[in-house]
Amino acid sequence: TAVSGDITASNDAAQITHTGTTSLAISSTSGFVSIAGAGTGGGAYVDVEDVRFTGLVLGTATAATVLTLADTGVGVTGTLDSTGDFEVGTSGSRTFSVTAGSGDTAVSGDITASNDAAQITHTGTTSLAISSTSGFVSIAGAGTGGGAYVDVEDVRFTGLVLGTATAATVLTLADTGVGVTGTLDSTGDFEVGTSGGRTFSVTA
Repeated sequence: TAVSGDITASNDAAQITHTGTTSLAISSTSGFVSIAGAGTGGGAYVDVEDVRFTGLVLGTATAATVLTLADTGVGVTGTLDSTGDFEVGTSGSRTFSVTAGSGDTAVSGDITASNDAAQITHTGTTSLAISSTSGFVSIAGAGTGGGAYVDVEDVRFTGLVLGTATAATVLTLADTGVGVTGTLDSTGDFEVGTSGGRTFSVTA
């Protein structure tokens, strides 16, 4: 059948049904093909197999918003699953990547944790190492007052001062030496001066 005009179906629930044994194709020999649902609310969509298209949004019959397309990219509502590697950035210069087989994560930028009480937790059975292959590693607490410290095991570091959670000032470091607040205990000899020329010594 050849039609030079439009085809209009006035039935409330109209259908185009193929009863052959091979396939049904809808195509244009010149120009694009447009399939659009009309109306407002839940009726303005097109179902292709089990995928529901609502404007720029793709979803299912029970969750209409799963993928949201835009000129700048795509948004995902829900969980993004991948059996392959996850990579961000252009090929050859990835800025973020997760290897599917191992979970190894590579980041070329900074990592920022906005949670008020953020944690980095190791749940493996061996060890956790923080290191740098080039340059130093800096760990610092930010803020003023009691919050500007770093706890390593039970030792509290506050700038150049080492102490405990209940006594923040025990050792105070300086370029010229170290100061002790409190009692200095030693199970070995106490000696002042260079080796072989002590000026003061107490034998334990």
